[in-house]
Amino acid sequence: MLARILSIVRKDLAYTRKEHILLYMLLFPLVLAVAMRLFLPSVEQLDMTFAIDQSVPAEIAAQLETYAKLETVTDRNQLEERVQRFDDVPGIYYENGRYFVLLEGNESSAIQDLPGAILDRLNVGEPAKVERESLGRASLFRQFVAIMLVITCGAIGGLAIGLSIVNDRETRTLRAYAVSPLSTLEYIVGKSSVALILALGLSLAVAAIIMGGTAIDYGRLTVAVLASLGINIAIGLVLGLLANNQITAIAVVKVLFIITQGIPVAALLIPARFLPVLYPFPNYWAFESLRRILVEPGLSTLLSNSIAFFSSLLLIAVMVPVIRRKFRLG
Repeated sequence: MLARILSIVRKDLAYTRKEHILLYMLLFPLVLAVAMRLFLPSVEQLDMTFAIDQSVPAEIAAQLETYAKLETVTDRNQLEERVQRFDDVPGIYYENGRYFVLLEGNESSAIQDLPGAILDRLNVGEPAKVERESLGRASLFRQFVAIMLVITCGAIGGLAIGLSIVNDRETRTLRAYAVSPLSTLEYIVGKSSVALILALGLSLAVAAIIMGGTAIDYGRLTVAVLASLGINIAIGLVLGLLANNQITAIAVVKVLFIITQGIPVAALLIPARFLPVLYPFPNYWAFESLRRILVEPGLSTLLSNSIAFFSSLLLIAVMVPVIRRKFRLG
């Protein structure tokens, strides 16, 4: 059994060296992580946006809009929620004759001082009474960039598995496997081994680059990545089943990337009350585990890791008989 699996691994290593596109796919997250690390300070402060609630007088709001983009919310709770997102958007509200500027606490001095300076200028007759209030929260832009890159590394590992299966179909290697003692499980393990080891290594590397070498609990991150590897195996198997040549594979990859990246992006952007819609997707739980490690490290990842692991195993179990029939393996 082990000899048959190792023969598949050796063949895939040779294919990876021959098809440089796979090497480019594996290097892409590292290059992107380095680029994002270099440009993160400027990316985090690209636009000037103020959030205001309905307590701010309409005439002041209209004048504020000439200085910055405005986002209007209905009450103080929504204002705090908006300020606490991972971009640098100060909040403004009006109470008892005073303007209050609500901050996360990590903004640059320019962003902290600018809302008050603008309000002072807009107030007619006397200087505006402005107070600053810090929520004591750090910007989360860096953490969510790290999460998305880790998810991308896993997806690339899955795509590498799928492209290797497509190569077997194109070269008719599967016909040789079909008449050999090779079992379906051995084929899947052999196809998955190298790609998933590389995906794990890449995930840890990009997280370290973005977050800094000492800012991560690598033990918890490793467990979370390992728990989600079944999702990436499922991605590879779907690609191998649906595409019988490289041209078709490109089209399938586009659809799969929308799913693998779209669910985490949706989890990041949609209001919390709509999150249950994403619960059936295993990659949502992979995202949730990473969020609990990199954004809220005090929260447990046991449930999210377990759901990601067992739901992906269920997907693979459903696909195994399909693969056995499709490829006529033992």
